[in-house]
Amino acid sequence: MNSARVSSVALVGILLVAGCTAGTRPDSKAAAPTDPGDPKVLAAAAAKFAPGTDYRLAPQDQLTIAVYQEPDLNRDTRVSETGRISLPLVGEVEVAGLSSLEAEAKLRELLKAYLVEPSVAVTIKEYHSRTIVILGEVEKPGSYVIPTDHPLTCVEAIAQAGGFTKFASPNKTRIVRKVGTDFQSLTVPVADVTSGDKSKDVALRPDDVVFIPQTLF
Repeated sequence: MNSARVSSVALVGILLVAGCTAGTRPDSKAAAPTDPGDPKVLAAAAAKFAPGTDYRLAPQDQLTIAVYQEPDLNRDTRVSETGRISLPLVGEVEVAGLSSLEAEAKLRELLKAYLVEPSVAVTIKEYHSRTIVILGEVEKPGSYVIPTDHPLTCVEAIAQAGGFTKFASPNKTRIVRKVGTDFQSLTVPVADVTSGDKSKDVALRPDDVVFIPQTLF
């Protein structure tokens, strides 16, 4: 078994122990949105984890490169799996791990060998996100990365988030997924999965929102 995978036994232990031992309510700042029945609310909540100004470029991000008064150099390009882009005059340039501003500065320095005071703008046209967001009744709500070498299932992601709180309603766990311009909601019967029926688990996709509601007393 791949050591990176969480075993079924470990998952059951993490999920059950976390649910039984959590004695206090999670911090209200990390709590679920006020209307957990609306998928659009969940998607909006996930937006606070979206890449901001400190975002670091990653493979498969699509960029727009604009060089002032040099239309032949302007182009849309995708960061390669090796973290590079290709630009006329300078060839391949490694940009993965840089912010947009740092990439602009790097390209500007390289172009100085060919142009006088080049002005470069790098815009991220499309993020190639591999993150999901877990909200609601887990110990550590937040964003989590889907590994590149194997899938991440819903139950595995909940285990990574520290398991359920004592207030959780595990069998009402839902995945909210954007499909085109619409939202799809999938219910995951966690108890069935942890009892051994792995076919009921769901492999997560980038930008999925996993929501664990509070149990109704």
